[in-house]
Amino acid sequence: MTKPKAIANAPVVTDTLRRATAFHQRGQFEEAEALYRQALQRQPRNFEAMHLFGVMMHQRGMHLEALALIREALKIDALSAAAYFNQAVVLAALKRPDEALASYDRAIALKPDYAEALNGRGNLQLKLGRSTEALESYQQALAIKPGFIDATINCVKVLRLLGREADAADVYARALAIDPNRVEIWIALGNTLGRLQRHDDALRCFDRALALDPALAEAHCDKGLAQLRHGDFVHGFANYEWRWRCAGAAKRDFGVPQWRGEDLSGKTILVHAEQDVGDMIQFVRYVPMLDARGATIVLEVPRSLMPLLGDIDGVTAMIGRGEPHPPIDLHCPLMSLPFAFGTTLAAIPAALPYLHAPAERVAAWRARLPARGKLRVGLVWSGKPPHRKDRSRELDFERLAPVLAQSNVEFVSLQREVRAADKMALHKAAVLRPDLRHADFADIAALIETLDLVIAVDSAVAHLTGALAKPVWLLLPFGPDWRWMLDRDDSPWYPGARLFRQPGIGDWGSVVQRLGEALASLAATRQTPDSYIYL
Repeated sequence: MTKPKAIANAPVVTDTLRRATAFHQRGQFEEAEALYRQALQRQPRNFEAMHLFGVMMHQRGMHLEALALIREALKIDALSAAAYFNQAVVLAALKRPDEALASYDRAIALKPDYAEALNGRGNLQLKLGRSTEALESYQQALAIKPGFIDATINCVKVLRLLGREADAADVYARALAIDPNRVEIWIALGNTLGRLQRHDDALRCFDRALALDPALAEAHCDKGLAQLRHGDFVHGFANYEWRWRCAGAAKRDFGVPQWRGEDLSGKTILVHAEQDVGDMIQFVRYVPMLDARGATIVLEVPRSLMPLLGDIDGVTAMIGRGEPHPPIDLHCPLMSLPFAFGTTLAAIPAALPYLHAPAERVAAWRARLPARGKLRVGLVWSGKPPHRKDRSRELDFERLAPVLAQSNVEFVSLQREVRAADKMALHKAAVLRPDLRHADFADIAALIETLDLVIAVDSAVAHLTGALAKPVWLLLPFGPDWRWMLDRDDSPWYPGARLFRQPGIGDWGSVVQRLGEALASLAATRQTPDSYIYL
């Protein structure tokens, strides 16, 4: 008796699929595709071949083809939770979120303990702005699979978004109770505890990570930031040098050694741009110190800063970031200068001002904004949207309403970009709104020179105001960036700064209340003049 064709082909198809999946797992997609097609020619209704072929097409970025194949697979086996899971992944990639959520739900209904599907559903819910639902999905995944690292990290992400740092720390601690050797979780827990101002506990976490992996750059770097936040500059700046060994670090090779404090007499050094504009404004103060040591200095900065930094003492040549430079003997990233100079908390170079706005631009702004007798205050309440690292540093404009209600103060927006959510409230507020979208930092510095005070969140403008030796009141979250340290209302980096700190996570209300009281007291010394002028 002749065997049915499908049965006769079964051993051959099994071997073909085995080889196809081996190529697939190694990322040899063309070889795998040929074998998947071969298997399907012999057995057109082979679920495994159809399903895995679809998964592979998704991995190659061919999402429509992947969706068609996975749907064909589901016609063969409509009870496959894995196929519904992969269909959801493909639909999400195709930006069809409602269908993707339905597919995740079907996978979970078929397999209630499907932790990966719950985690995937949470990711999609989070992208859709449904934070509470996402948190529930992650928590369900962790209840099923307590050691699930992806779900742990995602759960913490949502808890942080919701301002629940203490709960985030508990999630990390539970993960470590299951597997105390997860070095990345020790680092994450250390950073979370740092934001909770549990400094000693944070350092213990970083030390535990380093005990597991003494050469782990991320642990050294994050420990360094924690030490800096606590005022231990000697060890903090040394550990921060490990940032160049962290994953994704873009260390540049100039073909010469990095300067680490040795004699500079007769040497030419390239000091080059690093990280954000605020960092560059803060640390460019060190450049004249290189000149005092006998160096010839080539300074590399973003072009947007060149008009502002043109009169830095001792600079022989200034170039834009990435542009060709003259011959050099040494180089140093701008944020490595504090380490190379052996900076301590008691020896921060804070001679102010070390930046100056071009006089002609200041005159232009004074002509545009004639004095009205009121206290004139600049405002920055958010950072640049594409580059915001930490939303907790910012506040919604409408929260400033109690401060803006003061009639004897003239407010000026220093925002280069205004978030969509703030535009309506800003339009209704008594705030001067010069168009700064195309202004460079020299122009913003000139505008700041016409002001009596700047009130700002942690931003480049806050650093710029401090560097100009203008009064700046800084609004800080509970877990601030390292440079603002802890438990003080002043800054050794900018002696004219006054710090208004959140007393608890997310508590901008207390900050605004104290700010309003301080501003009312300051404004009371000014004469009350006529009405606002809008630009």
